[in-house]
Amino acid sequence: EQLNKEGIKTINSKSVEELPELLIKTRLARKMSQTKLAELIGIEPQAIQRYEATNYESASWTRIMDVIIALNVEIKLKKLKKKISVGLSCCVT
Repeated sequence: EQLNKEGIKTINSKSVEELPELLIKTRLARKMSQTKLAELIGIEPQAIQRYEATNYESASWTRIMDVIIALNVEIKLKKLKKKISVGLSCCVT
């Protein structure tokens, strides 16, 4: 974890799967309540409780970005060593 010139903490992550845990740990490290986080984002505290209880599975990427901004952090994902390609094929009859 590093602090940049703007006071934003940079958190390095090995994978997207680590993101929920990092968000929860960051909130706790900042001594921020779920209620305060919800207030900063403009949602009900129960939504933050639900997101954290389910590791943000029901949260959209937009909502996750709202949380990242409210926590004042920057997440850096470590580059993958192996290139991943995804193919899509479809047949029309």
